[in-house]
Amino acid sequence: MKKIGIITPDYLGIGDKVQFASIPENFYKNYGEKLIDLSNCWVYYHNPYILRNVEPEKTISFWNQPYKYENYLNRFDYLNSLLKIPKIFCRTPRLYKYENPSNVIQNKVCLHAQGKSSGHTLSEEIIEKIKERYSKYDIYQIGGQQDIDCGVIDCRGSSMWETVKHIATSAIFIGVNSGPMNIANCYPHINKKLILLTEKGHHNVSVEELEKNATPLWSGNHYFNWVDYGWQYYNDSAIDIGITYTYNKI
Repeated sequence: MKKIGIITPDYLGIGDKVQFASIPENFYKNYGEKLIDLSNCWVYYHNPYILRNVEPEKTISFWNQPYKYENYLNRFDYLNSLLKIPKIFCRTPRLYKYENPSNVIQNKVCLHAQGKSSGHTLSEEIIEKIKERYSKYDIYQIGGQQDIDCGVIDCRGSSMWETVKHIATSAIFIGVNSGPMNIANCYPHINKKLILLTEKGHHNVSVEELEKNATPLWSGNHYFNWVDYGWQYYNDSAIDIGITYTYNKI
């Protein structure tokens, strides 16, 4: 196996970069070699299966491929097809830092209310329901500085690794389809709740999809292709739909 350098383009969003974080571990455990990070990408800063400052014999870009993930059954097939990885040892992405569950603060909820691209924004009604249901918890809001203000402990605008720490040390993560959602996916010890928005818009899921064929890792819909089995699903209506609960039960 040649020394392979990987390029994770800087223009990719948080979630897109995080999705590639399990590849080095799977590659190493199949072939016994570490990949070379040529982009100095933040998702690999604490990755023990990554090398830097090594000249590669072959280079692969994780985005500029002649195919798209929609052509695969799920994200695992797609991601591991990039480097022909035959066996999956690590099913979800990992950031490796803050993985110790003993650091979890049991009364801490991490809330992300506004997605930059596909997630959109939680309504005031949903935010108030979350605050009511978790009134005995400390709710920390993460996200961009310009995100809607939920009136809880404000951690918007935190650095990337400060945001990661907030998520990893929370007992519960509540959010929309977003970059922070993908970060939460790196921490199986967290109770994760995803709120799916059904109003029309970019990458929002339809009520029909929720009713009939929406399932985790389903390649037929962008909203579910990257969402893991280990989540709890809610919707923005007053009734349970398909695999989701009404937000009133969150």
